[in-house]
Amino acid sequence: LYPITPPPLVFTDEELLSILDVAETPLFNHLKFLILTGFRSGESCNLQWSQVDIAGGKIDTFNEKEKRWEPFPIDLELKIFLQSLPRDGEHVLRYRDPSKLDKDLKTIIRRLDINDDLSIHSIRKTFGSRLVRAGVDFAITHKLMRHRSPATTLKYYIWFGIDTLRKGLEKSRSESSKS
Repeated sequence: LYPITPPPLVFTDEELLSILDVAETPLFNHLKFLILTGFRSGESCNLQWSQVDIAGGKIDTFNEKEKRWEPFPIDLELKIFLQSLPRDGEHVLRYRDPSKLDKDLKTIIRRLDINDDLSIHSIRKTFGSRLVRAGVDFAITHKLMRHRSPATTLKYYIWFGIDTLRKGLEKSRSESSKS
């Protein structure tokens, strides 16, 4: 029972903590934001304070692929993080160039001897994979990832190991025995 597309290459929690431990403030803030939101790097580089509504609990982000504005929910952890950021300009984060952001992350990855195949986009994949591992409903995972098509979410994030399949069987059997 192997998926057509293998699970995405993601960071471990330990790797992310190691990276955050050595990242200087502008990079730390950007990476922490990406870890908490799963935003695309370009979305995060362009994010302005006018798009952030902490009181309303949402960030309005422009989905470049879909050419539309979409709300992203602000949970308590993201709210606390956003409130900790300096508001000394119109942009939320200091990086404006996604390739520079990726380059600076790659420098740390090499220094810490972490898998060099990982990139800034791997943080987004890590976010999606965490949603799946936490048992978040498919429709919610799709919305939070802001994929154009549900097929993209299915292809990359809905994969099942043998333990997950076993638990599904056990759950269905226990539900049917109640009838």
